[in-house]
Order: sequence, then C-alpha cells, then structure tokens
Amino acid sequence: MLETTRRDDESLSQFHDRLNLTSNDDDYEKRGVACFIDDIRRYRGDKLFVIALDEIELITYNTATSETWKSLDAYKGFWSALRGCACPIVVCGVNSTINEVSNLTFNGEQCDNPMYGRIMNCSESGNTYLPAFTDDQTKEMINTLGKYSNIAFSYVYGRINNAFGGQPWAIRQFCSYIFDNVKSQRESTHVFEVSKATCDNLMRQFQTSSAGVHLCETILQHLSIYRSEYSLLKKMALSPEKYNSVSGDDIISIDHLQKYGLIEHDIHTGYISFCIGIIRDHICKTETKSPEDMDNNERRRYIQDCIAVCEKKLKQYILNYYTYASTPEIGRTLFFDTHGKCILKPHVGILPSSCIFPDFFDHKKFDFYFSKLKILISENWPQLGLRFTSINISKEKFISCMEDLNAGRTDADHYDPENTITYPENWEIDDQTMQAFRTAYNTMNRFFEFCGL
Repeated sequence: MLETTRRDDESLSQFHDRLNLTSNDDDYEKRGVACFIDDIRRYRGDKLFVIALDEIELITYNTATSETWKSLDAYKGFWSALRGCACPIVVCGVNSTINEVSNLTFNGEQCDNPMYGRIMNCSESGNTYLPAFTDDQTKEMINTLGKYSNIAFSYVYGRINNAFGGQPWAIRQFCSYIFDNVKSQRESTHVFEVSKATCDNLMRQFQTSSAGVHLCETILQHLSIYRSEYSLLKKMALSPEKYNSVSGDDIISIDHLQKYGLIEHDIHTGYISFCIGIIRDHICKTETKSPEDMDNNERRRYIQDCIAVCEKKLKQYILNYYTYASTPEIGRTLFFDTHGKCILKPHVGILPSSCIFPDFFDHKKFDFYFSKLKILISENWPQLGLRFTSINISKEKFISCMEDLNAGRTDADHYDPENTITYPENWEIDDQTMQAFRTAYNTMNRFFEFCGL
C-alpha cells in the first residue's frame, strides 16, 4: 500500500536507499526506540498504518527461543517502540503476559510492563482467543491443506477434531504426522483418503512419537508461565477423581486453561474435562503426583522409593568417609561388636569375617536395616556428623529426621529399603505424617546436595 515492498530486481542496499529512512544502523544501535518511532511516523503520514505480529511468544522474554530476546531490556525496548509509534497493533500468539502483568520479573531483572492493559479486552473477552474449531471448520481446513498433496480426511475429520479439542495448530501437527506416514502409499493420479483404521492407529503412535511429545511440550511450555493454573492442570491429569470439578477461587485459576482450549468447564455443574487427551497422557507420563493427592497405597510406594534413595546415599556417605577421610580398616570395625559378631545380617553363603569394607554396603550380601544407618551415624557423630553440623543439622535433628523418614512404619527397625517390596498391612500415612516425612526428606536432600551425592 505504501509502495515500500522490496522489488525482485532490487538489492538490499538499494532497497534501504529507496526507503530513505531518517536513521542508519549506527543510529539504531545507539537509540533504537526513538529511531523506530521517527521512521514509522515518517512513513505513516495521514494513512492508516497497522503493525501486525504473529507468534509473539518467540520474542517474549519468558518464552523466547533466542538468547537475544531472553532479556527484559529487549522486551521493554521493543514494546515501548511499538507503543510510542501510536499505530494500531495486531498481536497473535500464546503469551498474554504482555497484557496481563503490570510488573515483570525474570532472571533477576525487574521492570514495568509497557504493554500492560494496552491490548483492549484481552483479559476480558473470549473473542481475543481463537475458539475451538467445529467439525466442519476442521474438515475444511485439513482437506484444503491436504488437497495440495492429494490427501483427504473426509472420513476422519470428526475423530481428529475431537482428539485435539478443535485446536487448529495441534490438528495440523497431527495431520502432518499422518502425511509423513502414508506418503509412500500415495499416487499422483488420485486422492489418498485417510481411513478410520489408519487414523486411529497413527493416533496411538503419535502420542509417543517425537512429533507428539514436541506438540505437548510446546503447548505446556507457554502455559507454565501461569504457575497456579499449570499446577491445577497437573492435578486434573494426575488425580481426576479428586479434581473433576472446580468452584470458588479455582474458577478464576482456570481462565487460561479454557481460553487455550485445554479443558472444558461446565459452569452449571462445575465439572471439568480435558479437551486434548494427548496432553493429559503426556502430563501423566512426565509429572509426579503431589503426595497430598496420593491415596495410601501411592503414599507407601512414594515413601518406599524415597527411602531407598536415602539409604543408598547414606551408605555412600559412610563408605566415602572411611575410604578418603579415614581408612577402610577403621570403617570395617563399625560392623562388628565388642565380641567380634557382625551387627548386620549376612545373606546365605556370606562370611562377614572374610568381607572387605565395601561388602557391608552391598544389599545383595547384607540386610542393612534403615534404623542401623541412624545408629551408626549418631554413635560415630564426631567423625560422621561433621558435615551435617556444617550445614546446621545437629545430631538431635538428624535423629529426628531419620525417625520422621520411617513415616510410622511398624516394622521400621526390621526392613532394608533396597530389598523391601511389601509393606505392613496396618501402615497408614495421614497428612501430618506425610508432611513430617517431606520436611525430613528435604532436609536430607539438602545434605546430599552439599556432599555431592
């Protein structure tokens, strides 16, 4: 419209000369915002001048892929320039922090948001979010695109639309996956019609394919900006029986989940459901359920797995100490009482008197009860407690942590975590016990990180 398009026979330097901008590259390096505003005003004149931006997540500080844009300075300068030129702006993308957050904090930087509230009705009107496609819209989109490659989706468009909640980008990614998998079957003389059987089988394959995983990661990456909403989405996926409805304050928290087309919420009953099954399944495979949402059997398994990790690391800590800070010979004496009897229970065929120091830490040779680790470390605190006290974990706190890590097991003094696969039938883990366990586990993890274990 303004005849500023570069011509086919025109070099880049010729194009720049013809534009006759008020500023050169050096000027932009020194005062980019002011130069941009001046040049836009020069060309705008009295005509309508609209700036349209697509995929703004690629140039937004917290979702950018380029290091150049992972900076609040770059973000603030760019949007300040666009705001200052006083042109209408059309913005498309999935990062609404440019309009909904007044103060920005990222990577230790802070600044005011120049675009806060500038995009009209973005946070209020559903019309600013692309609504889910209907079956007919999906049919038109994928058959129009498929026509260029002699492929049609006339029998499966409804299946595809339902599987991906009518989200156009996700639908196109899956259709591209179908194309890649059937292109060897296509012929130039007629249209290849995707059958229901082919669609259903490729749908299952897509979930674990690199393309499917990339789709899920891309969508969730943008949503993770909103921590409370992302946390709620995970709970919906991992504990659907507990989080199958929302009410009260949670209704506000699901705002973006609905606008992004990830869930459907019935305002009358409060019930919610996932719109895109592959997203739900991906979360279930890659995320861990919060202990407070676990049932008792899940809590038992969670605690058992955590204790097995603690046992290995505490064993390694003792082994390292008497290998490097002391001697293996002194360490070996820890496992025999004053009468020369081994304090650990050897497995069949294992003779303790013939074992070297590392053998006592091998769960295939000895039962090393978790309570024995507490006793060994606390009774040798002047040596083994030094590193604990250096990060403010006293002997008393260590003993308390070890007891809380047992989480109320009635057989706490009679099991080896690495060898245990069953639990006492009466082992009930209430919320208070679980909270104490998590506090103790976090304390021990802090120690393990300090020791590089």
